[in-house]
Amino acid sequence: NRILSTSYSSSCRSSLKDVGCNAAFATSCPDSSLWNTASSHCTNTMYSRYNSLVTSYSDGACSDSITGTSTSSGADSWISCPSPMIQADGSIAADLSGSTINGGPCSYPCYYPIYSDTELSDHISLLDAFAWISFILSLILIGLNLIKDVEYRLDHRSSDDLDRFSKVYVRRWLLYPERLQLYFTGCVAMASFTLTLGTFVGDDKKLWCDSNYKDACKAQGSLLEFFGMAAAIWWLCIAFNAWMTIARERSVEETERYEKWYHLVAWSVPGVFLFLVLLPADKIGFPGYSSMWCWIKSDDTGAWQFAFFYSEVGFICVSGFLLFLHICMKIYSLAKESTSGGSLSKREILRRLGPMLLFISLYIFLYGWMFGYRVNLQVERTTYQDAFKSYLTCLLTQWSQSASTGEYSDSCSVSDKPEVGTWYFQTVNLAGLGTFTFLIFGVQSIKERIEKYRDGAYSDDDAR
Repeated sequence: NRILSTSYSSSCRSSLKDVGCNAAFATSCPDSSLWNTASSHCTNTMYSRYNSLVTSYSDGACSDSITGTSTSSGADSWISCPSPMIQADGSIAADLSGSTINGGPCSYPCYYPIYSDTELSDHISLLDAFAWISFILSLILIGLNLIKDVEYRLDHRSSDDLDRFSKVYVRRWLLYPERLQLYFTGCVAMASFTLTLGTFVGDDKKLWCDSNYKDACKAQGSLLEFFGMAAAIWWLCIAFNAWMTIARERSVEETERYEKWYHLVAWSVPGVFLFLVLLPADKIGFPGYSSMWCWIKSDDTGAWQFAFFYSEVGFICVSGFLLFLHICMKIYSLAKESTSGGSLSKREILRRLGPMLLFISLYIFLYGWMFGYRVNLQVERTTYQDAFKSYLTCLLTQWSQSASTGEYSDSCSVSDKPEVGTWYFQTVNLAGLGTFTFLIFGVQSIKERIEKYRDGAYSDDDAR
């Protein structure tokens, strides 16, 4: 059975299976007709190796030159494969069509076992943990900013200087421009929840590979494409709006007119990509090599992923970076004015704009990493493919050769692959977006509410 793991002809494997089972278990040696059938279906090398093994196993009593009368058929489900390879008809086996081992009895899981079982298991745990944490923190962040909060606003109707401020209750993220953060965080929450679907299935690998979960995989891929792309566009809208307000010195009323265009772009672009292109072309599924979730199916060129996500993310990242530079230049100018008697101190400028600047700069890094990782994967595509093919060949060769000795030494390894650390961070990058956002805006919101509570802002008496 180990020898046959390297045969890519099902008829050869079937005929040799009959020879082997009769040689091992029948009261007579295999009939000559079984040997003739095997000879006609198998290569000379495979036939000769099997003949030698049968001769050795029977202590020379049976061979193609020493035949008997037994003609029984061998049992099905008889083949065995070296770990981490699995039988080609397994529920999570990769489709071998067009591969170098097409037709073989052994395949590999659809997620490509380039990392150890421990590394993969740790990675799945990391993905599920960050996805759930990000989803929960995103909901908390939205809730914090939709709960009524206190603000003190100038009352122009008051003639008394002591009573010129009035206390009002507001839901911050329903106001403009803060509600742009609501749209962004909502998209991040949905993307994070989408990444938790594997926990509902019970095994992320089944979600990726098992045909019984094909619809669930397509649902995850569709939601991830839509909300992942929408989140990136909303981030650029926030950066653009900050640039208009700070660098171009436009008022809130002026920039609010752009909101309808933000909505048009943020929802229509992912909608067109998903519903008019990717789903009709059946391009949503499990991408394969080094992937940890269902999304846009990959191919050798990566054309679909680049055309409908990574190119846009690269453009968004570069655009956001340029806007960020211009904003920083404007802030530097304001800081210089503050030292010359301007209305705002440096401390006040940083207090007001610090969280937004941190938010923009952090996501420049995160989206930049996301884009750069995929570009590197594409550049090294041939090297990684060759390394994986060599690994499979090594596994099957050693497994087949161990048929004669009975000893199998698993010394094969994938010589070239993405570093484990970068592979992990790519997952944390996407699954942790909600966590990163909360650390910027959520912590700030909680801190402000605690300070207001200490100052008595939430008491019934109006502050003067």
